[in-house]
Order: sequence, then C-alpha cells, then structure tokens
Amino acid sequence: MNVQITPSRLLAPLAALAVLTACASAPEDPNAPRACFTVNNEDGGGPIGNVWIRHESRQRLRIGEVGIGRRVTECFRRTGMIGRWTFVVYSSSSDRMDPARGQNSPPTRVSDSFIYQEDTEFVWDVRTGRITLQAAPPEGND
Repeated sequence: MNVQITPSRLLAPLAALAVLTACASAPEDPNAPRACFTVNNEDGGGPIGNVWIRHESRQRLRIGEVGIGRRVTECFRRTGMIGRWTFVVYSSSSDRMDPARGQNSPPTRVSDSFIYQEDTEFVWDVRTGRITLQAAPPEGND
C-alpha cells in the first residue's frame, strides 16, 4: 500500500492538537472567570507527588506538588475551562518510569470528576476522596 503524505495530512493532526491544548497553554486572562483548586493532604491520606487537574479532553493544568501533611491551592483565570475535570496525582517521573515498557506508568491517584463552575474553589480531600465546593478566596489570598 502506497500512501502519499501531503501537507494537509500533516497539518490536520497539528491543528487538532492545538485545539485540545488551548486551555492548558492559554495565558492567564484577567477578564476570565476565576476558579481555585485545592488539594488537602494535611491528614496524610494519599501519595506524595505532582498534582494536576485534567479535563475530559485530556488537557492538563498543574496545581503543584503535594506531600503528606500539606495543602496546595492554585487559582486560574483562563477561558475554555468549561467541562468535566478530575484531580490527578503522579509520583515523580523517575519513580513512575516502567523500563520494561519504556513509558510512564499511570497516575497514582485520580479523584472523582467534577464540573467546572466560575468563582468557585474546588477542594479535594485526598484522605476521604471527597470534593467540596466553596466560594473562591478573595484575590491575593491564593
């Protein structure tokens, strides 16, 4: 089977990738609605690692590193955040590399999904697995 690679065949996947990563790569927008995401691991209920929020389309935004006994909050002002999200914890990349497969292993912890709401703080308690919503903290307190 002889397949010709044309410029349009090369550009289509790149365009799709750009659309999927638009939110994660979009700069902060001071006019966009604000939302805060908190990971509460103060009670030592979960693994240590890097925490991201992941959209149903697989785009991700980094929250920070959360260890046992810590609470991490990150607030964003971005457009295009509408949809279903989950908190995802990954151990450090060297800890999760599977040499047999030559690729990273799956996340160490994934929360239930939640639907984005403007001006809200989403708090994930790692020990209980519960996500609660509350009013976002005032500007400057995040």
